[in-house]
Amino acid sequence: MIQLKNAKELAAMRRACEISALALRHGGEAIEAGITTAEIDKIIFDFIKRQGAKPNFKGLYGFPGTACISVNDEVIHGIPSHAKVIRPGDIVSIDTGAAFGGFNGDNACTFGCGKLDLEAQRLLDVTRESLHRGIAAAVFGARVGDISNAVQTYVEENGFSVVRSFVGHGVGKELHEDPEVPNFGRPGRGPRLAEGMTIAIEPMITLEGDDVTIYPYDESKVKDPSLIIYSPVRTLERCTVVTNGDQTDTVRDHLLKGSTFEAALDTRCFEPDAPNFTPRISGILQFDGGDFTYKMSILKSADAEGSACNRFTFSYAPVCGVGHFLHTYNCDGDPIPTFTGEPERVLIPNDIRAFAEDLWGNLNADNKISLYVRYIDLATGKYEKVLINKYE
Repeated sequence: MIQLKNAKELAAMRRACEISALALRHGGEAIEAGITTAEIDKIIFDFIKRQGAKPNFKGLYGFPGTACISVNDEVIHGIPSHAKVIRPGDIVSIDTGAAFGGFNGDNACTFGCGKLDLEAQRLLDVTRESLHRGIAAAVFGARVGDISNAVQTYVEENGFSVVRSFVGHGVGKELHEDPEVPNFGRPGRGPRLAEGMTIAIEPMITLEGDDVTIYPYDESKVKDPSLIIYSPVRTLERCTVVTNGDQTDTVRDHLLKGSTFEAALDTRCFEPDAPNFTPRISGILQFDGGDFTYKMSILKSADAEGSACNRFTFSYAPVCGVGHFLHTYNCDGDPIPTFTGEPERVLIPNDIRAFAEDLWGNLNADNKISLYVRYIDLATGKYEKVLINKYE
């Protein structure tokens, strides 16, 4: 539900926003070659505390830092680290938040360390102007879709892409409130903007499409980054590739060279995480003439020692309202038993939100971290998505 604020509440909230914005400025001014993101985070923390405010990101969903500090190809939610050193030419996105007087401020900006190359500087310039376009569209009586479309139109006219997996949002007594404010959409759609609404418009722009790379929540626990840091979804002109590992890029690279889904996966095998030897699962949707087909693959160990890889591919014609699930494991165990049999049939409703919530509700509560669901319009190629992340 959208929370409207009265004049007194807006005045109280303004101070929280001011503290957050000034903290962001202090963090940005501290950026120089050789400083770590943890040191920047400490500067922001100290400033917020001196104002008598509370860093509202710290501890939220277990987040360990004061600010989200993301470097270069990290989109958002970068965890401050003593190991992450800023270098000349880096672009550094800082997202700050402060709680004061019962309200929350939430601000973000991307800074350059020294002189940037022309492409990086243009990315920052276009992103900044897209924010101004979004703000200009945020007028009484307009709709959220007008803001979204203003951002998307300007970004795409300039040859960049908006990130669709993360969106802006309402802010107030809670850090994240309704409504969601995507950076893409159609004008005239979504909630109508009313007096007393407070929203965070957050353009997130990329150089190469709207694919998003996933990063670990706690980098200190990562032994093999290749098993954690990867792009689970890649979009090409006539197909979409989805996997549970970095084989997404293997499939994409082979397709771009004129090769096939199967040939790409012939070069890969299960994950080297003995004794589980987690299977690599992959899927591809191929679009043609307003219709599509899809394939699913699983690469799994042939035995308990991981001495060989067995490869299975399943091909499907589309049936309205029906899809398939492919799992990595059958159940719990030590080691965890690999999935056996064929992918399971599942009914897919028209309502993406209901489907996503049903999936999320059926995942193991102790092990689930995030869920991404995408519905693609066969006629236009456009899509809608739902992202659920337990850390957000």
